[in-house]
Amino acid sequence: MSHRVNNNSSYLGIQNIQEAKDIIMQAVCISVITIMLAGIIALSEGDGLIFLISVVMNGSIAWGIYKMSPIAAIIGFTLTIIITLILLIAPVPLGGKFISVPLLYAYINAMRGTFAYHKFCHQKFQ
Repeated sequence: MSHRVNNNSSYLGIQNIQEAKDIIMQAVCISVITIMLAGIIALSEGDGLIFLISVVMNGSIAWGIYKMSPIAAIIGFTLTIIITLILLIAPVPLGGKFISVPLLYAYINAMRGTFAYHKFCHQKFQ
């Protein structure tokens, strides 16, 4: 079975490797900014340990996405879904409930970008 690279094709709405890289970098930037905002909220509430855990965990996931890892994108998305559900149930301030929305957007794009990146790389070598 031979595969042809069709230059007019797209994968998950992404046209080429460069566009996939751009989407991944946008996701990493959104992730880092959201991590900083979550850290500021945690420090203002006095939860230094939670801040440290959150920064290390989300920073590691953002680094994995930066390295084009679809696994890191999936883990980030899954953890953000879980955290979002917990925050919706937990008695936290309204601002705290919606801090995960930008992360959801970032991790959805990170999944799209990393999968498209690897798909285009795979097509390139066939």
